[in-house]
Amino acid sequence: MPALPPTDTLRQQGFYPIVQITNRGADDITYVKVNYQVDGQTVAISEYNGQLVSLASAVDTLPVYFTGEGGHTFYAWTSEPNHGTDEFIYNDTASASFTVKSDVPKNTSTITPNLTGDILVIQVLNPSAAVMHLQLVNVLGQIKLESDFDVMNNSIITLDLSDFDPQLYILYGQIGYDFVKRKIMIVR
Repeated sequence: MPALPPTDTLRQQGFYPIVQITNRGADDITYVKVNYQVDGQTVAISEYNGQLVSLASAVDTLPVYFTGEGGHTFYAWTSEPNHGTDEFIYNDTASASFTVKSDVPKNTSTITPNLTGDILVIQVLNPSAAVMHLQLVNVLGQIKLESDFDVMNNSIITLDLSDFDPQLYILYGQIGYDFVKRKIMIVR
């Protein structure tokens, strides 16, 4: 089961690991758990559902995984083929080394400088998680807007603030374990 990120050098913190699953047994495989991790971090699990006859292989793209810059080792192993026990666990593991070298620091965010209009644009580059949780809070501490945004597939978030009262707001953003805080002044 060779398993690697797609190249040995990645240019972003998040990537989609790709594994090759090979059925080396006599029985067809229709289900197997794919366990994976980087550098001993928390194990992520994906489930493969397909039809692998004896000696057939399939390539599976796993859900997005995030890690920091530098050198890393990716580990993957299968378990519970067809919801059972694998009698030959010695051919179920693979590993590969790779480097994350980003030209953009993780969670780099910019907010358009024109904050007097009704549209607020937030751009998130190189996120350290797939979802950014945003809150817009007024000076009394009341949450006026709260939502999650998929920043892995759309790095630009556009918020229409036309219904908000002119005043100072604090924008809080959380991506993984990282936080962003910005002051927003609506003036009309």
